[in-house]
Amino acid sequence: ENVRFHYQLVGYDEAPKITRDREVGYSRLPPGDYTFRVKASVGDNLPTDRWTEHHFIIQSPWWRRPWAIGLFVLLLTGVLYAFVRVREDRLRMRDRIEKEQARFQLEALRSQVNPHFLFNSFNTLIELIEEEPDKAVEHVEDLSDLFRNILTVRDKELITLDEELDLVDTYFKLEQRRFGERIRLVTDVVEEARSLQLPPLTLQLL
Repeated sequence: ENVRFHYQLVGYDEAPKITRDREVGYSRLPPGDYTFRVKASVGDNLPTDRWTEHHFIIQSPWWRRPWAIGLFVLLLTGVLYAFVRVREDRLRMRDRIEKEQARFQLEALRSQVNPHFLFNSFNTLIELIEEEPDKAVEHVEDLSDLFRNILTVRDKELITLDEELDLVDTYFKLEQRRFGERIRLVTDVVEEARSLQLPPLTLQLL
C-alpha cells in the first residue's frame, strides 16, 4: 500500500506522473512513436533511478498512410479525367447532332423549295446589295420568313388556305423583286374558304 509508481508516456506526457494504482490507461492516442516508462518508490523513500521501459508504435490508419493518400489522389484524378472526357464526348455528340439536324432541315428545305428559285433569290440579293442596300435587307427578311414558315409547316399533313396564302404572298414578294412589274398576283378568296385545309406548298407547286 505504501508503493507509489512514477510513470510517463514519452511522446505524450510532458512530465512523469505519480499513482498508487497498478494500472494506468490511455485512450485515443494519435499515431506515433511512444515509450512507456515506470519506476517505483516505497514509503518516503526516493524512487529508484532506473526506469523500466516499453517501446511501442501506433500506426496511422491505412487510409492516412502515404501510399493510400497517393492512391486516393490517383483515383480522384482518374475520376475527374473520365468526367471531363465524358462531358467533352457529350458536347461533341450534341454538336454533331445539332449539325446533323441542321443538315436534315436544310435538305428538307431544299426538297420543298425549287432549286432555281433559291439560286435566283440569291442572285437578286447580290444585285440589291450592290444597287439598293435598303431593299436587300427587306429581301433577306422575306427570304428568312419564307424558309422559317416552310420549316414550320413541312411536318404538317394539312394547313389552312390562309396559311398557304401567307406563304404564297412571301414567295411572290421575292419573285417580284426579280421580275418587277412584269408579274402580278391577284388573290380573290371568299372568307369562308380561308379555313379550308390543303397540303403545304400546294399552290406554289402548281
